[in-house]
This record gives sequence, C-alpha cells and structure tokens, in this order.
Amino acid sequence: MILVVAIISIIPLRTEISDYLLNFIIKCIIFQISIPVYVILILAITFIFYFIRIKQKYNNVKIGFQFLIGTWHNEYQSQGRKGYEICEIKDDGKYLIDGQHYFDIIDFNYNARKNQITFTKKAVRENDNRKLKNIMNIENNFLLTGTEEDVDRNFITKYTKIN
Repeated sequence: MILVVAIISIIPLRTEISDYLLNFIIKCIIFQISIPVYVILILAITFIFYFIRIKQKYNNVKIGFQFLIGTWHNEYQSQGRKGYEICEIKDDGKYLIDGQHYFDIIDFNYNARKNQITFTKKAVRENDNRKLKNIMNIENNFLLTGTEEDVDRNFITKYTKIN
C-alpha cells in the first residue's frame, strides 16, 4: 500500500486522476479499509499505463524541416582550411548562398533520442553533382554543430542562426 502512495506522489504532472487515487489510498489507510489485492493490482496497472502515456506525450517533441528555415552563418573547416558563408534556407528546400541557389535540401530527418538532425545538400548547379550529407547536433534553437561529408573529405561545420 505504501508503495502505491509513494509511486503516485512522485508524479511530475499532477492531475485530477492522480489526486483522486492518492486521496482514496490515504483514506483507506487512515480508516483501515481492507482492499483486495486484485483491486490494488488493477489500480497500479492502470496508473502505470496512464503515466507512460503522459510521459510519451511530453517527450515526443518533434522537429521538422521548418527548424532550418531562415538565414544561417555557416562556419566550416577541413584539412586546415577554414571558411564561412551566409546561407538562407527557404521553405521549399532551396539553399541560397549570397542570393544564388546552390543546393536543394533533401532527406531531412530528426533523431529525438540523439537530438540530432540529418539532411543532404544536393547541388543544383550545372556540372556539379555533389551530395553533401550533414549530421548536425542541436545545441539550441540557434546553434547546430556537426559534420558535412563529401566524397573526398569531411568538414566540421557550425551553423549559427541569424534570423
């Protein structure tokens, strides 16, 4: 019985149902009402499923492609070479550098467990068939760090959102 009271009291999100159950159990203890074991098991199982559902609801925050839309300052380095570019990512997936369309962003994915996004920058210019795979860790809403993989080299990249 005390275990059930302890479990209910640690709920991070207090609700009417959890308060009702807690009050019911306390009254049973105070008035020494005997409760059959199967009733306690049913209450415990119901509570566990309810708690799991609440936990999943609040943990499954999803980040979509809209997260990338805006203007970014991209710093990159590879083999001692450093550089930067100001890029703009449009809602249709266009990746513009200095107002010129250089890439399309394809294959966007978000991994909630790693708090990581992946996407591919596919070149659109004539005679440019590059596909650059980006694996970026979300540091916060304005900072991404990670790598950009090319056929012959990898870049360490850092995107800082300007607006």
